[in-house]
Amino acid sequence: MPMPKKFQIAKKKKEREEKKAKLAEDKAAREAAEAAGIKMPKKRAAKFAYPTPDPLPPPKPLTVSEAMDNAQSWNAANVIANKFSVGTLTTAAFDEKTSVFTKMNPLAD
Repeated sequence: MPMPKKFQIAKKKKEREEKKAKLAEDKAAREAAEAAGIKMPKKRAAKFAYPTPDPLPPPKPLTVSEAMDNAQSWNAANVIANKFSVGTLTTAAFDEKTSVFTKMNPLAD
């Protein structure tokens, strides 16, 4: 048998008052902590708010010998050497890539 409507309303009202009391306690605790000089993180209202990560520092440019030393195998060293020869290594700056590419490919113009 379902609960009578007046009891449902009373139950919801009681739950609302308990929620308000809990929020008031949390607010009082936050204000007391801030008055004591402790910084409390603010609650976010957004449901799916993700923290913004700090940006990574730019990669340090590699020399040819450093890239070859970091290679895992002979084949990987050859692949790196080929990328350096045509200027497509990912650690190279854009200007370096384009200048080497145009030197290697005069028909590209």
